[in-house]
Amino acid sequence: MTILVILKEFLPDFLTGQEERTHLCDSDKQVLSEALHLRNEISGQVTVLAYGSMDREDILSEIWSYAPDQVFMLPKNIPGRDAACEGSVNLIPTAQALASAVRQIGAFDLILLGRQAVDGDSLHMASLISHYLDLPLLPYTRDISRISDQKLEAVCIDDHFSYTVNVSFPAVVVSHNDNVPPRYPRMADIRKAYGGRCNTRYLSGQTKATGTLTLLQEYSPEPESNTDTIFLSGSNDQEKAEQLLALLRSMGCCL
Repeated sequence: MTILVILKEFLPDFLTGQEERTHLCDSDKQVLSEALHLRNEISGQVTVLAYGSMDREDILSEIWSYAPDQVFMLPKNIPGRDAACEGSVNLIPTAQALASAVRQIGAFDLILLGRQAVDGDSLHMASLISHYLDLPLLPYTRDISRISDQKLEAVCIDDHFSYTVNVSFPAVVVSHNDNVPPRYPRMADIRKAYGGRCNTRYLSGQTKATGTLTLLQEYSPEPESNTDTIFLSGSNDQEKAEQLLALLRSMGCCL
């Protein structure tokens, strides 16, 4: 199964007011973890498509620490607050650009989005992307399973009920699965991600639905000068994971 995860837009510094390193939001962590769990259960490949401000590219290393198979970045020029406000109201150009990028990156069985996007917790971005790709949309799924080479089964939820639907591949899915087991980056993947051994492919070009996107450059994190190895001493995986997260927080690398 080929899975594409589209992450929340990376907003520029002048909108977030943050001077320190940005991190993946909980919605992105959940949907990325779900995609990687699906990859482990039924085999396949996970691709990540990030988009947004170039001054947030340090977050790419955190994405790579979860060990997806490939990562693409679609930069978005946001010159000022007026342009940002217009973009948050008129989602069509962003949806067209993302749909165009998806077509040219490759064919996917599942396109997963989290609960959050530039439009908050609404489904507008996912709906527009599914429209431009001419694919079915499954909103607020709690569980996804493959039932054949051509179909998947999903449990969708609303405020009061849940219902099961079957849909053919490919499909766009908005995940609301809070039951995904926590996925902690492995030390080997963290060292690879922050050690300059992962290449993110940047896309650039026309943003219209009929336009083309070309590979602009490859971004590699700067290798760390300190290569000292730190060993964790927890009695189980949870304790080791907690120690690892505390260590990464102290390094400013991860939440």
